Amino acid sequence: MAAPAAPAPASAPGAAAGPLAIGRCVWRAVDAIDSSLLDVARGQCPPVTSKAQADEVAAGWTATIITAWSAAQLKSRYGVSEAALQTSWRHVGPAARQALAADMVKPPEAARPEIAAQARELGLVDPAAQDLLVFWSMTQLKLAALGD
Repeated sequence: MAAPAAPAPASAPGAAAGPLAIGRCVWRAVDAIDSSLLDVARGQCPPVTSKAQADEVAAGWTATIITAWSAAQLKSRYGVSEAALQTSWRHVGPAARQALAADMVKPPEAARPEIAAQARELGLVDPAAQDLLVFWSMTQLKLAALGD
């Protein structure tokens, strides 16, 4: 099994890299992972048996990544724990969830009204924090729709 390729540096050594450069560097590192390592990881999971299931797996993978990223950002930047997110999500009623689901194709600021009560509960007044909460909440809907 070949060793994973080392990621190319995002910028010159010692230079401060911006968030986009770091994100692209991380993506290049993940994208360069030896495919045999990915095969080993896939071998730990049930097999995908159809194109429709493969599409759902891709949606679940994406929602899982966005959930983890937005939760980590909310915790590190705004002190919101996973437990607080889960508790606040339980207080989002069916009407707000339906409205949020209808906003999935819109930019996050368009969905801020749907998460306003949740944001207040969590003490999130910064629009950037509210956008992170929109991402996190939308992925909860997606994950619930996909089920186990």
